[in-house]
Amino acid sequence: MIQAYSEKNTNFSRNGNVVLIPDEALLSAELNGPWVLNLHHPIDKKERWKHLTENAVLKVSSFNGDQLFRIYNREKSDGGISVQAYPIFFDAGRDCFLTDVRPTGKNGQQALDIICAGTKYSGESNITRATTAYYIRKNLMEAINGDLDQSFTNRWGGEILYDNYKVIINEHVGGDYGTELRYGKNIPSDGIKETIDMSGVVTRIYPKAFNGHALSGSGYVDSPNIDTYPVAMCSELQFEDVKMREDAQEDDEKNGVVICDTQAELDNALIQKCRDQFTTGIDKPKVSISADMILLQDTDQYKDYKVLESVSLGDTIHCKHSKLGIVTDARVIALEYDCIQKRVTSVELGDFKNDYFDRVTSSTGKVESIINPDGTIMAEKVQGILNGIYTQLKLQSTVAQKVKGRAFTVEDLDPDSDLFGCMTWGTQGLQLATRRTADGKDWDWTTAVTARGILADAIIAGILTDKTGKNYWNLDTGEFRLSADTFKVDDQTVEDYINGKIDNATAQIRLLTMQLSNDMCSVATEADGTGGDYSECYTDVMLLIGTTDITNSDKAQYTINPSSGVDGSWDLTRKRYTVRGMSGDNGSVTITATYAGITVSKVFSISKVKSGKPGDNGDSLESITEYYAVSSSNTIAPGQWYPNPPQMTEENRYLWNYETFIYSDGRREDTKKRVIGVYGATGNGISSITNYYLATSQQNGVTTSTYGWTTTPQTMTEEKKYLWNYEVFAYTDKPSYTVPPRIIGTYGDKGEDGRTYILQPDTLVIKQGANNVYTPRSVTFSSFYRDGTTASRTPYSGRFKIEESTDGANYYQKYVSSYNESSHTHTPTSTSVKSIRCTLYASGGTNTPLDIQTIAVVRDVDNLTQEEIFNILTDNGRLQGIFMRDGMLYINGSYIKSGKVSGEYVDARNLTVTNSSGQKTLAIDSYGNVSLMVSTFSLSGNAVATESYVSNKTAQVLSEAKIYADQKTGNLLKGSDLSTESLNQYWNTSGSIMQGQSDPDGGTKAVRLYGTSGDCFISARYSNNNPVKAKGQYELRVWLKSNTSRTIMVSLNRVTYNCALTSTWKQFRFTAPVTTPNTQGYENFTIGGFASIGSGAYVYAYNPEVVHSYSPADILAMLTNNGAMDGIYMYNNQLYVKGKYIDVDDLRAICAKIGGFDINANGIYKGCTSLTSTVAGVYIGTNGLRLYANNNGKEASFTFNVANKTASFVGVSLAFAYNNFSDKATLNGQDGTITCKYGLHVYTKRGPDISDGSYDSELVFKGLPHITSGTMLVRESSTARICTASSSSKRYKDHVAMLKDTEAEKLLDIPVVWFKYKEGYLAKEDRFVDKPLPGFYAEDVYRAFPECAMQNPDTSVEDWNYRTLIPPMLKLIQNLYEEVKILKENKS
Repeated sequence: MIQAYSEKNTNFSRNGNVVLIPDEALLSAELNGPWVLNLHHPIDKKERWKHLTENAVLKVSSFNGDQLFRIYNREKSDGGISVQAYPIFFDAGRDCFLTDVRPTGKNGQQALDIICAGTKYSGESNITRATTAYYIRKNLMEAINGDLDQSFTNRWGGEILYDNYKVIINEHVGGDYGTELRYGKNIPSDGIKETIDMSGVVTRIYPKAFNGHALSGSGYVDSPNIDTYPVAMCSELQFEDVKMREDAQEDDEKNGVVICDTQAELDNALIQKCRDQFTTGIDKPKVSISADMILLQDTDQYKDYKVLESVSLGDTIHCKHSKLGIVTDARVIALEYDCIQKRVTSVELGDFKNDYFDRVTSSTGKVESIINPDGTIMAEKVQGILNGIYTQLKLQSTVAQKVKGRAFTVEDLDPDSDLFGCMTWGTQGLQLATRRTADGKDWDWTTAVTARGILADAIIAGILTDKTGKNYWNLDTGEFRLSADTFKVDDQTVEDYINGKIDNATAQIRLLTMQLSNDMCSVATEADGTGGDYSECYTDVMLLIGTTDITNSDKAQYTINPSSGVDGSWDLTRKRYTVRGMSGDNGSVTITATYAGITVSKVFSISKVKSGKPGDNGDSLESITEYYAVSSSNTIAPGQWYPNPPQMTEENRYLWNYETFIYSDGRREDTKKRVIGVYGATGNGISSITNYYLATSQQNGVTTSTYGWTTTPQTMTEEKKYLWNYEVFAYTDKPSYTVPPRIIGTYGDKGEDGRTYILQPDTLVIKQGANNVYTPRSVTFSSFYRDGTTASRTPYSGRFKIEESTDGANYYQKYVSSYNESSHTHTPTSTSVKSIRCTLYASGGTNTPLDIQTIAVVRDVDNLTQEEIFNILTDNGRLQGIFMRDGMLYINGSYIKSGKVSGEYVDARNLTVTNSSGQKTLAIDSYGNVSLMVSTFSLSGNAVATESYVSNKTAQVLSEAKIYADQKTGNLLKGSDLSTESLNQYWNTSGSIMQGQSDPDGGTKAVRLYGTSGDCFISARYSNNNPVKAKGQYELRVWLKSNTSRTIMVSLNRVTYNCALTSTWKQFRFTAPVTTPNTQGYENFTIGGFASIGSGAYVYAYNPEVVHSYSPADILAMLTNNGAMDGIYMYNNQLYVKGKYIDVDDLRAICAKIGGFDINANGIYKGCTSLTSTVAGVYIGTNGLRLYANNNGKEASFTFNVANKTASFVGVSLAFAYNNFSDKATLNGQDGTITCKYGLHVYTKRGPDISDGSYDSELVFKGLPHITSGTMLVRESSTARICTASSSSKRYKDHVAMLKDTEAEKLLDIPVVWFKYKEGYLAKEDRFVDKPLPGFYAEDVYRAFPECAMQNPDTSVEDWNYRTLIPPMLKLIQNLYEEVKILKENKS
């Protein structure tokens, strides 16, 4: 039965307003996902469908019992009404708002109780782990399963079931009821989808331990299911937690690493690891099944899947493959339930991936419900538990019967029965339950007793002790003893454990940092890797704890571990490792430092940069062979070559030649192919060719006359490194021809020197103070290169990549060069940065790294705040206890009882004060509510709200306000003394600063700024010294002088002011109105800058100030507490009056001027009818308004006359502007006409002020003159602009072509039609309204001849263009005329 409840009917325990008869009601639910009810109801005669309104509630049967759903969406059609509804619990997203709820250290049930407290909603959970979450201004749905880091499912995990106003969040929902599903048969395509993922199946594991140690023998371990599959599925798995003894580290065994001394032990460990993998199911496929029982019910497979019609969300299904016989467990992760038929109609099985689920369980817990705040046991609660147990057992004994057997179950399934519960007992143990599981299919077993132990929600005992009595706990008296020898925490004695925790906390407070002067070094060597200068291949070690340098401390121990092939030495005095040589191409040195039990390591990387390979020498040249060919082309070399020259012909007129060098090692090398002869030019028939060779040191200037030519190739040497050649041709018909000499070979040069690259930072460590100020503020990386073994370095322009790390291990990119640069400056982007890494890449991109350097960012330990130390010691408040650190005491506890607490301040979430009678006289809760119950209450010794107090306090405030107005304001700049500490904390500087200079007040607090570059300055740091944070009137003051006369700039809010300096002190003052404060991060106050203090300049500065500058209105506001107080005040010999009502019969006695208006006997008085200012030229009165001026006898005025309702302008022009007044448009009435300049837009739609009223939405021009010719005005359809039609003069046109006959004939395809304009299109006075007209349709014109049609901006066709339509029409007429003329001539 499906019932509907109206929006106001909330009594869901009774029947609803109507029983519905829908034809469809399907509930779709996903595990930890949405639940949606889709219901369709026909239009019935009894109008049940009308009850399906938005916000109405439906009660339907579901897989989880009867459930309430609220309608959110509703859609009506002729066939009925469809609604979409969500569980009633989803109302919590709208009507349950958590202002500030903080379950702290609670398990799942406790947390839900806190979250749902005071609402109509409740929660149930079996999650035992304890954690903490804060819900501030969140609704209940967000708190439970929202997209928040703090959500319940994120913090506690779990799976969700909705049960009306209750939400159930258990470790797992659903159950394992032995349901088995057979799959993998031949199945139809509709109704079922099976996905079997074999990609991760492994049936044969080749295990490897740490450092590559493998299993002996066959080297693999097989799964018990290996024969189930047609082939073995092999994979190598690495088990890093299995090590040989020689590979083990000091703490490995404590961390669970298996340490093996022999190969046999290693084999056993690896075999067990593989078996563990098979137990987890690595040898089984992942199964995903979707089944639609409605589509399957008429198929053979329905009998296999019918078991799914009664499953519930989260149930475990044992899926057995019909052919492989392998059973894989899958869960119901989604289903669809028919609320009418009361059965599951479709289901999806698979692996449920709960991203929120936290599988780390808590190892400690308290039965908090029976513990007092002081830690003692609530005896009455324990007694209550015992009484409850006795009552249950007594009631049970009255109905007990004797039975025989080895295992028995006794249960009472009536939830209203006093004996509701179940017990199963037998030879293996006992199980007890007093409640059912969330889905109601099984008992929720909470207590179990076996021969091995007891599992229960609560165990009540008197004494717990071991057999020897060394460990003893008397729960009645509270006495507790543990043997120090046997009591261990994490395999450590109590003393060692506590000392370890303190050492860990110390390590967090005092961060140990190692910094290398060089992270990476490249050594230039010969091409084969030999040689090389290693003298510069070293790195220096710096060790810091916090910001303290402990490099040379006796307590610091160093371990050096070079990689194989690296030869070097460690200088303990200098803390330097120097590389002497390296056999391989790459190597590294691991440097480890230990201090006070804390260890840190860094790696120094070395690589070889080999020189270029030497060139091949010519001294091994054995022979030179000449090759010849002819071709018709003198640019494209021929393909067929001969050792003897072929004959040139008229067709193949070019003779080509090249040489082949053959060396002693068999290598061949060809010279460049070239033309050496041309047919007819050099000769026709070739009888012979003679080659001549010369080895010489000359690279040019060699001729055939040079001494030493031979007909055999000569040997090249280091001195004679160039081999020259020329040919002499002997022809049959002409004298011989000589080809000019050329170089055909060069003795091999030595390869280029190897180039090394250096990345140089200007600091290795950045120190971070307690106020998060960096020293230095930034780091600059510069890049250089060095060729070979030369000592000189040359700046190199490459690409930089800057990365930051907040944990010293994981780096995130912050900057990449977009162009080549030789240096880059980087400032840490956040206060949590611990390391900066810079990588230098070869120019042009980031593909080839050249050098790497890391910079450490260290926190100043001495500047850690007490709160930071407290949070570190207590794990952000999680650990309670008493801690002593650096002579300071820290206490953290849930309840501290003390006679008296004295401190600088008390920070508490709730505060109460109780008098001697136990009565609370003061209570302040966490929401800021204050409750007072006092007999007297005084402030500053005076009773609250007494007349004397108010009078005295008012006088005091007025006095303070006057003093405040006198001083105007305090200095808005911090660190105005410009001391070293102030400059470091609040100011940015460029140039050289020297303190201790004589100041104008007779002291030595001035500073001298010496210019070291073209732009030097002292600027207030924007981040913490910004004087301009709001608009208003400011005054800038600063004392300045120089060693010589010069003008510099000072600026406020990026506005500059010039200061002419001399050698004498002068205070410069500037009033600076600020309408828009600069918020771009630039400094808002600067002395110098803007290139006004250059190199070599001396500027002295003292006491810079930025203060508020107040107007009389501001002073009145301060005197009257922003208008809160009325009164008459005398300040600086000026009168200030503030009142709500001032009644004056005659203001003539004041005789004042206000804004240029004279107030006197002829001016403002009671009942006046006009206000006139002769100074400003203004008249305001009952007759109207007049603004006027007289310039050399010419009047310029604006008059508004109330009597005749007219406005007139005399001698003025009206100017209109939108953004910039220089872009104004003007309107004037010169020469008796209205002249509008620079544009006019006229809108006629709904504009009766423009038309004369006789037409609707039209612009009418009357009285226009008539002319016979001229330029037409046209209206552009897209913008409505009025323009002149384009001209047809040849002066404005570029000729393209003559119009073709075929182009003109396209007009013949345009239909000529009769048509009528649609109603309302034409003006109603038009004579062709509702009358047929001949014409065209513009769309037809566009299809036939697009150039003859006009389009709108949206490409729709608007009209045809007679100016482009007439020319082709004329072309057709001309053609027709010619044809008629020819016919007439033929006829005659």
